[in-house]
Amino acid sequence: MTVPQTVVDTIFKALAPAGPERVIAGHHADLTSGGAWGAKLGEDGMNATVCINDDDTHNSPVEACEAKAPLLIRQRTLQQDSGGAGKWRGGLGVVQEVEVLTPAMFDSRVEHALCLP
Repeated sequence: MTVPQTVVDTIFKALAPAGPERVIAGHHADLTSGGAWGAKLGEDGMNATVCINDDDTHNSPVEACEAKAPLLIRQRTLQQDSGGAGKWRGGLGVVQEVEVLTPAMFDSRVEHALCLP
């Protein structure tokens, strides 16, 4: 099964041959929560940061999420050892467990689950 790339992934891949030392590895590309950035030459990727293609609108503090919607954030932690192996590892991903306190509909679109960065 082929998993489509994001536009950002395509741009990174196109630039890599011309300047591999200046292009980061794959990013999390998940619009539902903050995630990690790929490593780059000389340093690890950033842990659990904002989404590359949607600013910081999905990585709100737990208290703000719970105040805005009928949710209980049971857990939001860094996913240990999720950055991969190598001289410089990717940033750590996020584990998030949420309880919805009222009846609700849920829609999720998750990228890079079958084709990791």
